[in-house]
Amino acid sequence: MTITENLLNAVRDIEPIIRQYAPEAERERKLSAPVAEAMHRTGLYRMWRPKAFGGYELDPVSGFRIIEAVSRIDSAAGWNLQIAVAHDLFAPWFDDSAAAEIFHADAIPVGAFNPARKAVPVAGGYRISGRTSYVSGAHHATAFIGFANVHDDGELRLDDDGNAVTKIIAVPASEAEIVDNWNTMGMRGSGSHDVAMQDVFIPEHWTAPWRPLQQPGDAYTGRFTA
Repeated sequence: MTITENLLNAVRDIEPIIRQYAPEAERERKLSAPVAEAMHRTGLYRMWRPKAFGGYELDPVSGFRIIEAVSRIDSAAGWNLQIAVAHDLFAPWFDDSAAAEIFHADAIPVGAFNPARKAVPVAGGYRISGRTSYVSGAHHATAFIGFANVHDDGELRLDDDGNAVTKIIAVPASEAEIVDNWNTMGMRGSGSHDVAMQDVFIPEHWTAPWRPLQQPGDAYTGRFTA
């Protein structure tokens, strides 16, 4: 049996849990913990993670089949799953040590990218501040991925072309605050609240220049670069 078939069987196994807690997700405006735990336990969050980090390195179409299978059961669960696995695709921008620390086997990386946060250089890394909207799955995240513009002495750092110097960053979820403001009529279970952080330190290697990817990390070869 292939990995894809195993994961599709896993979706069928946890279908009763997803269905049971779908009304709670709509009522509480976030994916329920038992559903997130079931998707984590069965490895769904690792479908596009490299084998070096405990993932399955599935091809895109196989991944889409699994997301589709979850979404047929509950749209909020499918939305949260696709958001998390999509953020795995930003891992190749980070160096090998950061990728291993951020995208480990138990990781659930989520995020949003606008507006960009503020990054202030300090010894060993950056202090990150800012508030970003529409962070689906925030309550079950292990890290928040996003953009940050570098500031020096209160001024935005610009490159030679006059553009903001932007980094892709990761911030531990434990260092951020979820702002309870996802009050909508539809997709309530996606839990797409704002996330705020204030003067949070992250090490230098948890950032990377945001530019076209030239050389991915060692774990991101083969299927990921084909």
